Amino acid sequence: IWKQIYDNYTIPPAQDLMVNEIIVQLRIDLRQDGSISKIIVKETSLKKAKSDPSYLPYVEAAQRAIRKVGKFKKLPQKTKPAK
Repeated sequence: IWKQIYDNYTIPPAQDLMVNEIIVQLRIDLRQDGSISKIIVKETSLKKAKSDPSYLPYVEAAQRAIRKVGKFKKLPQKTKPAK
């Protein structure tokens, strides 16, 4: 999943942030066929985007990259929970 997102990610122009210091936390809900049903920005990333305007472009870029994927391929098959 990460590779498919990474291949579609474009780094926004950095202002004063080091790119390797930025973490955007998202939850991606998928349908059984791998298509995206919902992208949710986690609370920690929402708070950071509200308090630091230079962070918001990274949140938006992550969401764009996921939308570009459209449908994830080669997902692991659902396994039965261990008893």
